[in-house]
Amino acid sequence: MGDLEDLVSRAAPGQPVRGLEQIDGTDSSGTVYAVVDLTGALLRIGLDDSWWEQVGPRTVGPAILQAVRGAKDKAAAARMMLHQHGHEVPAPAYDPASAFTDMPPVPLPDYDSERFQDVLARNLRRAEEILTNADRFSRLQEPGAERTVSGPRGLFSVVVRGSQIIEARVDTFMVGPGSGAELALDARDALRAVQSPRVLTGEA
Repeated sequence: MGDLEDLVSRAAPGQPVRGLEQIDGTDSSGTVYAVVDLTGALLRIGLDDSWWEQVGPRTVGPAILQAVRGAKDKAAAARMMLHQHGHEVPAPAYDPASAFTDMPPVPLPDYDSERFQDVLARNLRRAEEILTNADRFSRLQEPGAERTVSGPRGLFSVVVRGSQIIEARVDTFMVGPGSGAELALDARDALRAVQSPRVLTGEA
């Protein structure tokens, strides 16, 4: 954390701070790592070659979550330091409403445009979908509303309650000492999928 503060404090206010494009975190063994950007968006997960001996298949799931949380905590601290030292803090690279719809926002054209009515109707449908899915999501916040989100390779999954990840699981029958790279990709994809509209609304 001291390195982050040093980077931020040495840069002149208003000037870009180099070295914050990729922020990493590790598990307690140092063999599992995660990388996020300054907004906290997950970029990649990695497992060192010694992960099988150091962590093992039964505890690598929690180790991955520990590394991701560590990286996100460092990114949050970096944003706070930027603000304290008078630097511009980047906004998340996504529209928060996109958590409840797959429809991207479309700016309204001029009122006299031929497309105005069509775009207006589309944006109204998008707003309705956001409200509907947000209502479903609020109901999923009730205690006990759990679901499992798996990576596309079937190696890694997380149990989600509401919007919180409460457990990570690895299929120990499908992984071996040489599965580190594939497991890391599956974990990254599963953790990214947790934020998708279908998962948040319980439809996945």
